[in-house]
Amino acid sequence: MSKLVTYSSRWWYAPLLGTLSALDAYILIVPNEPIIAAGVFARPERWKSLCTWMTLGNTLGAVSLAALVSAQSEWIIDHFISAKMLDSHSWHRSVKLIDRHGWWGLMLVSLSPLPQHAAVILVGLAQMAPWKVFFGVLAGRAPKYYGIGWLAAKSPDVLRRWKILS
Repeated sequence: MSKLVTYSSRWWYAPLLGTLSALDAYILIVPNEPIIAAGVFARPERWKSLCTWMTLGNTLGAVSLAALVSAQSEWIIDHFISAKMLDSHSWHRSVKLIDRHGWWGLMLVSLSPLPQHAAVILVGLAQMAPWKVFFGVLAGRAPKYYGIGWLAAKSPDVLRRWKILS
């Protein structure tokens, strides 16, 4: 934890976490929510900056993945999308939400605990306009990430006040 606190005061820390958040679109194992919480616990006074970088990084990563899928859809489907993914619960839920609600569905998926990868791939296949992808993901991720950041920044004070944390 001491290394995290040390690194979290560096100028490059928030942009690095934003970059990791952008890579989340391509690497399915980047856990953004715990990264936000840990980063904010290390420097609660910087929670807004960290959440901004993470939200923008995740949004731009999603837009780039949707654009890549849109441009290379046939090749990507042949090489990367498995039948297992197409049969998954999150894929079917994402298809229903986006089919029914368009970019609002993408926003709902981005806000929810569902992984947004399937939804972003789906809107890329549907060739949704990049600005709609941007605003859909931004509208979903901003409240989610800022909510997590705010809770992580404020929870130690609340827990001390309630005498749960000394």
